[in-house]
Amino acid sequence: MALPRRALVTSLVIYYIFLQLALRFGLIGPTMLDLKDNLGISYAAMSNAFSAMCIGICTGALSTGALSRVVPSRELSAFILLLISASLVSSYTYWLDYRHFVGANFAVGVTTGAAIATCEAWILKLWGKDCGPWMQALQFFRGLGYIIGPVLADPFLSLEVEDRDGEGGKLGNLLISLKT
Repeated sequence: MALPRRALVTSLVIYYIFLQLALRFGLIGPTMLDLKDNLGISYAAMSNAFSAMCIGICTGALSTGALSRVVPSRELSAFILLLISASLVSSYTYWLDYRHFVGANFAVGVTTGAAIATCEAWILKLWGKDCGPWMQALQFFRGLGYIIGPVLADPFLSLEVEDRDGEGGKLGNLLISLKT
């Protein structure tokens, strides 16, 4: 049985979208410690900023139904969400005020969560009851992006970051001291 060409091409585009979403998210994790230094805040404060992004992802996923009523097509919706999210992530190093940075993280989360839900619904719509392998491939590309993102970030990170006890060290970009 031949696969529908349009559905196959659309699926490949969605896989690329998922890969880039995961790459971006994979880049954010390792770079948060360098951003912490730029903002002059504590580890706990940076953890809160990351939590704001995760809360935004949940909010974005929940708001996708309302978004689909306002924006006429999935294609346009995905494009707008990705454009907003990419613009915000690209501007991370310019957010010098912590509150603005947390707000930007929340907005990145909302747009990312909505984009993820939109793409997943799109795959379901494209393949219907035969969507199982196509959804698995979607999650594969997400996982691949999570693997590749930190590897891409590594050459650009600070070589030394102090841990909570104030002891510095090197292990690529970060030393985690394990105390017994």
